[in-house]
Amino acid sequence: MRRSALLILATAISFCAQAQYEYWFGIDTITFEDESPYIRMDTSATNIWQVAPPQKEFLNQAYSPVNVMITDSITAYPQGVHSYFDLILTPENTFDFPEALFLRFRHKYCTDEGLDGGYITYSCDMGESWLNIISEEPCHWWDATPAWSQGSNGMYISSDTLYNGEPGYSGCIDEWSEVYVAFHYMAIAPPKSDLNETDTMLVRFNFISDSVDTPFDGWMIDDIETFAADIWSNTEFQEKAEFSLYPNPSNGDLNIQLDDFHNELEVSIYNAVGAQVLEESKVGGENLILTLEQIPDGLYFVHVTSENRSLGVQKVVVGR
Repeated sequence: MRRSALLILATAISFCAQAQYEYWFGIDTITFEDESPYIRMDTSATNIWQVAPPQKEFLNQAYSPVNVMITDSITAYPQGVHSYFDLILTPENTFDFPEALFLRFRHKYCTDEGLDGGYITYSCDMGESWLNIISEEPCHWWDATPAWSQGSNGMYISSDTLYNGEPGYSGCIDEWSEVYVAFHYMAIAPPKSDLNETDTMLVRFNFISDSVDTPFDGWMIDDIETFAADIWSNTEFQEKAEFSLYPNPSNGDLNIQLDDFHNELEVSIYNAVGAQVLEESKVGGENLILTLEQIPDGLYFVHVTSENRSLGVQKVVVGR
């Protein structure tokens, strides 16, 4: 079982500029041109999701021709519907790289603003329970709040509620928007009998509409990608760490125990996208205690230097 924090990343430009990822690899793209074993459709009679070329007034062109996943390719979405499709994440399509596993997709939508629309949920227990992707609640398998950033790169925020109170996408956007999601040590339950994968997580794309009939097009999604990244792979961060961290996971305080005495110590803590969240220094010693109460739960990297020499990098998970 893997443990993780969930993070909605910033725009592609700021993401690439801030992150300390040396290269991406293992990119798997679902373009909807061929059937994918990692897409599971809603099998209910009310399902409106379909794979087809978009032929609507507003949703009229695929991101990469010719097919998309869309809430009906020709007609407006109906009233009173809740329809979904699932993305199945396993070692087979996520390359068994839980320390930096990424999901990216492109989408457009046009709905009755503030009422009808789409939202994303995820399940760590094979569908027994679901959390909104921006939820502050802990994942079922690990008592740690997912780390996330609302409103970045087209992601909805908690005040963007639909008619049922669920945060989600609504209104209309004129251009294709990209969304990145990163999973780090995500707690994943074993599969149920209908799947063969050993570590499986579900991401669900939901669409809902209220009881009022409207002429809007709905939601379409294209080019869902899963891929991995090499974290802190430059020479400096490959050095063997000359210190240890405890407790790890940390619930608020973190002890840094050095292998030897150093005249000067500087500690920098970075989040999963390479942004510095804490910096402290100490004159002389073999031990330093940090208070992490102001840092959200998630995966972080602790970089220690002494007199401009790197003592290495260690990972720490903050979970309360």
